[in-house]
Amino acid sequence: MTTNVVLLSPNNNFVFLRDLRGQEKRQQMHRATLSIDAPTAFNFWRTAYSHGWADLPPFSYNAEKEELTRLFSLSNDKSALAKITANKNKILVSAETSRSRLTPSDKKEIIAQLSDCLRLNEDFSEFHRLARTHSHYRWIASSGSGRMLRAPTVFEDAVKMICTTNCSWAFTKIMITNLSQSFGNKYDGSIFSFPTPEAIAGSTDRFLREEN
Repeated sequence: MTTNVVLLSPNNNFVFLRDLRGQEKRQQMHRATLSIDAPTAFNFWRTAYSHGWADLPPFSYNAEKEELTRLFSLSNDKSALAKITANKNKILVSAETSRSRLTPSDKKEIIAQLSDCLRLNEDFSEFHRLARTHSHYRWIASSGSGRMLRAPTVFEDAVKMICTTNCSWAFTKIMITNLSQSFGNKYDGSIFSFPTPEAIAGSTDRFLREEN
């Protein structure tokens, strides 16, 4: 059996897979930079870090950098790992994939999924207008708050909500991590996509109870 070790090159453009015989295989990581116009009265970090979803795979975050990470599953079975930040007017996305270059269609799909996650296409102007009429809630409108991070699919949101019921947050994280590792597609040694309904449905109650 061959054991591989993953090493990043100094410029982070390649991954080297070295087996026990000392042979190396070079796999290029294809990267692309995308940007999305931020809507008015929008605060990226207050949205991304609005509740615990940022802490559940395949999301992760870096609070110091105000950076959200998400592994997106694309319709062509390709996975794209995206690191998301923002400046005053733009949402900035650094996306990478190991299979092939991101096509224009791939990029549009990443932007569409991320727009759903951040609720960029929803109009919050009426909500903010109402918030301004209450002294205790005026900060919501002035800070661009109100949106909450969600998953790209209703299924993922529903599963995560179920896994928050009658348990601690630590146990919720364990369940979601185990589901992703058991049924999701592996991107690298520690990052997995969120599983599809079909993948989970193909399991058994016993496996879900004992292994997840």
